[in-house]
Amino acid sequence: MPKRSGKSLEDRLAKKDPEFLKFLQKENSKLLNFDFDDDDDDDEEEEEEEVVSGNEEKDEEDLDEENISFEDSDEDMSVEDDGVDKTEQSERKPEIAKGELISKSMVENWVQLLQNDSVDGLKEMVEAFKAALIQTGNAQEVQSKYLIKGSTVFNAVVNACVVELPPMILRILNLPESKDPNRVNLPSTKNKVWKKIKHIIEEYLKSLLQFLSSVASNDLRETIAKHLHQLVVFYCCFPKLSKRAAEKMISLWSTADETVRIIALGCIIRIVLHVPPKLVEDSLKKMYSEYCKNCKFTSVQNLPLITYMRNSLVEIMSLKPDLAYKCAFVSLKALARKLRGLSYGHREKKDKVKDSRKTGKKRKKEKQENIPAVYNWPYLHSLSLWMSVVCQLKSHSRVQQLIHPAVELVIGTLRVNSSAQYYPLRFSCLRMLIQLTEATDAMTFVPVLPFLTEVLDFSGLQKFGKQNSMKYCNFDTSLRMSKAEVHEKAFLDGLIDQVFELTLHYCSCFCHTVAFPEMVLSTVLHIKKFMKICRIPTYKDRMKLLLQKIEEHSNLMRRKRDEASFDLRDINAVECWERGLKQEKTPLTTFFEAWRKKQLEKKALLYADKEKIEKQPEVKLKEKGPRTATAEERERFPELFNWSDNEESSDGVSNDRESNEDVDMKNEETDDDSCSVSSEDGDSE
Repeated sequence: MPKRSGKSLEDRLAKKDPEFLKFLQKENSKLLNFDFDDDDDDDEEEEEEEVVSGNEEKDEEDLDEENISFEDSDEDMSVEDDGVDKTEQSERKPEIAKGELISKSMVENWVQLLQNDSVDGLKEMVEAFKAALIQTGNAQEVQSKYLIKGSTVFNAVVNACVVELPPMILRILNLPESKDPNRVNLPSTKNKVWKKIKHIIEEYLKSLLQFLSSVASNDLRETIAKHLHQLVVFYCCFPKLSKRAAEKMISLWSTADETVRIIALGCIIRIVLHVPPKLVEDSLKKMYSEYCKNCKFTSVQNLPLITYMRNSLVEIMSLKPDLAYKCAFVSLKALARKLRGLSYGHREKKDKVKDSRKTGKKRKKEKQENIPAVYNWPYLHSLSLWMSVVCQLKSHSRVQQLIHPAVELVIGTLRVNSSAQYYPLRFSCLRMLIQLTEATDAMTFVPVLPFLTEVLDFSGLQKFGKQNSMKYCNFDTSLRMSKAEVHEKAFLDGLIDQVFELTLHYCSCFCHTVAFPEMVLSTVLHIKKFMKICRIPTYKDRMKLLLQKIEEHSNLMRRKRDEASFDLRDINAVECWERGLKQEKTPLTTFFEAWRKKQLEKKALLYADKEKIEKQPEVKLKEKGPRTATAEERERFPELFNWSDNEESSDGVSNDRESNEDVDMKNEETDDDSCSVSSEDGDSE
């Protein structure tokens, strides 16, 4: 067994407790020269006597094992020595963690100090809030000199912080008021009061973020979120805290309840207005990724949430147009790469030579397999978001450059597959183009009408649809229909309604332009051709109404052009004439507004009862069997129901059976004749 020397003891003390080593060197250095040899020898002799008395006939291997056990015991002793130090440290920590119990009277005294604008009261209140955070069990690296026990004191501390702290801080700092509620004047570094309380507020803001993460109930989370909204501007004074606050607010904006989402949006707007551009750009990217995550599946239940997230993102991007242009450019480029990869593919020269040998069927099959890369909800909602951003910032010079690529991207997406199964996606893309046309006051011309009139060429509109499982076809929450659903009545009715609505909407955008009659000419001819071919009266009536409104407005515009005295080559005069006509409401616009209002009301009622409609059981027709005669019929026709057993004979029964079979054969023949006559009548109609 190795002997311990004073040098080894000095080294161990230098590692574990250098302050104690210095103390020993100053006071009594002889203690460091303490020799353990005597004690060790005594211990070894005692252990050898025990071994000899227990086992006198041990081999050398057993002795080796004993030596190993001794060495292990020495190591255990050193570990135990370490453990003594650790226990001493652990005994000190609970003394700080336990602290002083907070009573309700203490909280009331602190509230009075806060009302008197005392900085000491602010310190004590922040320490009490840390104790409340520790009680939740999710505190990280938080220590407090106080301890809370009981829900009453916990609620009193939280309530005091929420109610009293924000006005007290604003009174102490004496910040000047700003006209914009979202823009608040930050405290300057020269402010003496701010220098005193800066560290205290930083600790409180850290604890507030952790407390918001640990809260489980929705009511308390809403209260803390409102409280944080009052103090969110102070996060901007601390760069690291502002980043953490932005991330937390974005997570609440994308996952929390409706009221908390709205409060989180207000906090994000205030942060965006006061932080550097780098943090704003990171926040926009994070919000865009969360928006795409929420758009993976679209239904009636989450469609309002997606719409809210899109509108709020557009609002935030309108505050920083330059950063919005940068994000939109990068995202549109990524979407265009996906579309280009679907159309052409990224191939090398060798791959192009191989692909040139492929037949048309193989290429078509590969394209059909790659369609889901583009035809999905995140892709479509991303297009809708950036189109809304372009419409909102249309007056910005840099954003105007994105109009043409955005339009080309939407049209390219629309043309990937023109089959009837993807008509819902076509209508969604056409709504984006009409939105751009309406936002730019018809200054951006996009040919939408040809894509709408192509739908009328669908052969399914020439036949009566099947009435199966689908009660109503919602084009807002569907991308693709199955082959069976394409021939159902609900889908065909929805096609006619969509063509009617979008055509009216697009025509109302250009109803004040000089070239309206010429622009609508091809559409009028196409509708007339459809009315000649169509056999379904309801579809004919709907298209007839659309044709009537378009022709009425075309005749009106021709009369107004004839009455005008300006030269068509004078662009300024034409624009002035169009502006005056736009202020006067035309019959087409009034009709479209009234019709659209009714449609929105119907859609709101439908969304409210959508679950009932989807869960409605299918109506099954009962098979009609032979009807039982009533008592009155038996009394009135006794000969048919009262048979005498004596009159029946074997011959009579056989004769009756033969007569009944003859009657059944005649009835079947008459039924066949009637079916053939009805089919001929249907063909003649």
